[in-house]
Amino acid sequence: MSKRISTQHFEQFIPNDVAWCLYYTLRDTLGWTDGIKNTRKASPYKIGTHPELDSIIFQSINKCFYGDGEATILGVYINYYRDGNDHAPSHSHYKQKQCIISLGATRTLIVGSKELQMKNGDIASFGSGSHSVPKDPQCTEGRISIAIFLNNSLLESTNIFESDFKSKV
Repeated sequence: MSKRISTQHFEQFIPNDVAWCLYYTLRDTLGWTDGIKNTRKASPYKIGTHPELDSIIFQSINKCFYGDGEATILGVYINYYRDGNDHAPSHSHYKQKQCIISLGATRTLIVGSKELQMKNGDIASFGSGSHSVPKDPQCTEGRISIAIFLNNSLLESTNIFESDFKSKV
């Protein structure tokens, strides 16, 4: 049984010092390529590469979607916005839900008609609606967003994180 996914924003989910450390580690170690239409830098991420990041990813999913039923991670994509000129034009991902982890400078994430000020350590979740990160000429620092894509199957069954992950949170 499917249901509509409401947009959620959790401020400072990741402690500030941990978020900054992760930002600098990812910024300096990932192999960045040009993102879609050269609007930002990007890198796919494979679960199992960085155990600390994997833990944060699973904790974020658990926070955003706990109790929603079964979910499968379809992919993780890491975006690097070097400054306010880098952006993500409005787009959507059909039949997917997302969890976004924000690291670094504060940037606006627009989901539908909602504007979320995503600060260092914040997470947000939403369904397959349109979303964007507009240009911000006032922003001179970098931001990394970790986009976790999950299936949109919200079944009324046991959460996959309940037994496997709950004890680690």
